[in-house]
Amino acid sequence: MLRFRKLSPIAIAATVFVMLSCQAAFAGGRLLATGGVTELEGSEGGGIVPWAIIAGMETRDQVGGTAFYTHISLPNYDVDSAGVAVGIGERLELSYARETLSISNAITTPIVTALGLPLGVLDGSTISDDVIGAKLKIAGDAVYDQGSLMPQISIGAQHKVNTDFKQVLGVTGIPEVLGAKNASGTDFYLAMTKVFLGGAGGLNLLLNGTIRETEANQDGLLGFGCAPGACRAGSGGGGYSTQGEGSAAVFLNPNTAIGAEYRTMPNNLVSTQEDAWKDLFLAYFPNKQLAFTLAYAALGNFPGGISAAGITKEQANGLFLSGQVSFP
Repeated sequence: MLRFRKLSPIAIAATVFVMLSCQAAFAGGRLLATGGVTELEGSEGGGIVPWAIIAGMETRDQVGGTAFYTHISLPNYDVDSAGVAVGIGERLELSYARETLSISNAITTPIVTALGLPLGVLDGSTISDDVIGAKLKIAGDAVYDQGSLMPQISIGAQHKVNTDFKQVLGVTGIPEVLGAKNASGTDFYLAMTKVFLGGAGGLNLLLNGTIRETEANQDGLLGFGCAPGACRAGSGGGGYSTQGEGSAAVFLNPNTAIGAEYRTMPNNLVSTQEDAWKDLFLAYFPNKQLAFTLAYAALGNFPGGISAAGITKEQANGLFLSGQVSFP
């Protein structure tokens, strides 16, 4: 069941228009598909993992960028994300994305009942994150230096602000109800990406590994850290923890890639056990300006409501659809 919800799209749509209008003034010099796609937080990479590559199809003396929209349809939830990124000289990437979690009334009704809140007060609830990112390439080249095993290495940061941590009219926001401590936080990561031309039985092979320092719950959609008394045993009090992420893809031809991704999560909150995020994807690049991704995403446990035994969980597995436009 696909449900498309609000995304705060005005600035995004305007930026897309500018990108498309300027496309004729640039000439992207990178190879087809070497820009990857855009992950949920707005950084270039896979669907859920940032890679070391820089947004756009620019070379060292050009400016490029991307605009994207992603929708994930899950049982009782939808996740939507949209944003833009600018790549400068294939060295620096600046990005913005808004992630929105839409929650069905089947989830919010038992929550408000258990908390004694007015019925319907959380109907149609959404939780959004604004994500501002920066990524800097510091060494190596993912594609062109085939004489070396050294990957392209980039460092990045993503500052996330949960805009629905506290709801208006005195009603407590869902992230705070679940025990999150803060409405904002910053992730720091190091990504390493290498493309081996002909490295998989004559087919091109991409491998990526990312190390992340984070305190985000479910990517920040459920806030950051944990309040006293709400921390899971072994979480270290909900502070920063080191998480590992990986991607692998094989290019069946210059336009089509299949692959998989894996991303661990901090699991700070007693109320909602976080599992690793995973996906299996098919990416299609009809030309240098367009990319489309179809995936099966498994995002682990999300809150399923509140019962007499506590907050229940449900597996959030579903269809992942994404589109991206690049320039130059």
